[in-house]
Amino acid sequence: MSSKREMDHRAKETPPLPSLINPQKTWCLDYYALRSFEYKWKSNWVRCFENGRRLELSRINGDLDDIGIIGRKSSYWSKKHENGGWDAIIVVDEPVRNILVGGPDEQYEKVSVQSRPYQGGYRNFIDDTDGQTRPQGCLFTEIIYYCEHYSSMLEIGDDPLVTTIFLQKIVASHYMTLIKYVKSLLNHLSFRLSQRTKLGDLNTDWVEHGWSDLMVWNWRCNKYCQRVEAIMTSLGIDEDSRPLSTDNMSSCAKDFIGIHRHLVTLRQRSETLASDFNGVATIVLNREALREANRSLQEARSVRVLTLLGMLFLSLSFVSSLLSMAKDYLPGAEK
Repeated sequence: MSSKREMDHRAKETPPLPSLINPQKTWCLDYYALRSFEYKWKSNWVRCFENGRRLELSRINGDLDDIGIIGRKSSYWSKKHENGGWDAIIVVDEPVRNILVGGPDEQYEKVSVQSRPYQGGYRNFIDDTDGQTRPQGCLFTEIIYYCEHYSSMLEIGDDPLVTTIFLQKIVASHYMTLIKYVKSLLNHLSFRLSQRTKLGDLNTDWVEHGWSDLMVWNWRCNKYCQRVEAIMTSLGIDEDSRPLSTDNMSSCAKDFIGIHRHLVTLRQRSETLASDFNGVATIVLNREALREANRSLQEARSVRVLTLLGMLFLSLSFVSSLLSMAKDYLPGAEK
């Protein structure tokens, strides 16, 4: 099996030069899919076997949640011909069937797992009136499903970019599911802090776990914001501009602008929770320091009493030893 360092070096996450970005010709979208795994996690060092990307796990009340946040990619390339025709290619990740599980200093082990979409999958962005069952789990089959049933909603012309509308909508819908999950986790962490009426039963282990969880979510929210910003740059979306079209199926600019604002709000909330937790951690650590100081003072008092008793009994022992000497060894005697 490959080591973690080797997997990281194979990731190939280097972004292109801004001057090379052409939304009309090619781009790559990073997004996240949430899956519920039927597996008892023993470590949060998990990767997808198919592509080597991280599978992020969350800790709830000290235990790893069964919901995994899987990093996904989808790419688009197109070419126009002189006769007015065009070619377009969409490349997507295959479903997760196997994972690699390891530890901080261990190599990965391949494990086959079963999973299902988190809470039934993302919300459909088209009103279903034909009663069709929407596929979940494989982006390729999802795109085919929308093309087969809703291609009439698209205005197919000389621009191949129109073929990616369904793909962009699916990616945006995955981000909305991610926002819902992150919001629920932050609500849980906030509830744990707000419902503490007494801090006397808290210890340093609780502080360390809580601090670690908040730092993880702060880092993740910042990463999610960067991913959406990269998507907006790739698609040529300017957050400060108002989308010209109000048609739901003609552009995804409004979707990603709203998603970015949601993620920025979640990032700010995670930073606020971290600041609030700093206050609680300071109280707990100060209480622990006070306990240690009281314990040291009690030990000092015990040593003081022991010293006084030692001084008293040492004097009595010296006098008794002196008086118990034989006559020849008494002070002033010959010996």
